[in-house]
Amino acid sequence: MFRRAMAAAASLAALMAAAACAVVALCFTAYTLLLMIVPPAGAGAIVFGLAALLALIAAAIAYSSVKLPKRRPLPRNTPPPSLADQALELARTHPIATVGVGLAAGLAAFANPALVTAVLRAFTAPPRNRP
Repeated sequence: MFRRAMAAAASLAALMAAAACAVVALCFTAYTLLLMIVPPAGAGAIVFGLAALLALIAAAIAYSSVKLPKRRPLPRNTPPPSLADQALELARTHPIATVGVGLAAGLAAFANPALVTAVLRAFTAPPRNRP
């Protein structure tokens, strides 16, 4: 199964490299043809516009193929979500942002181990009896 996943990843990478080469070749060809009509700066600007248009079309196709999840309406007479519920919902909907926050927390822990120790003690210390 791992080999199959690696083969799929390698074939996807090869396909993306071939597409990138095709786009670069198309841009060079368009630039060369435009040099006969307009000065070099104008040809570069037109090729840039064509590449931006191509990227916009690719992004529109990719966006139209994605099915976004619909938000569930909150039932009536329910309290607003707590901070923990909001954090879990954020982690579900934005996993890449969650990874970024985790990396930032890891870097902060690496820079200041005393802070990590204080947080761990706060969570693992037995509760105090308060009068």
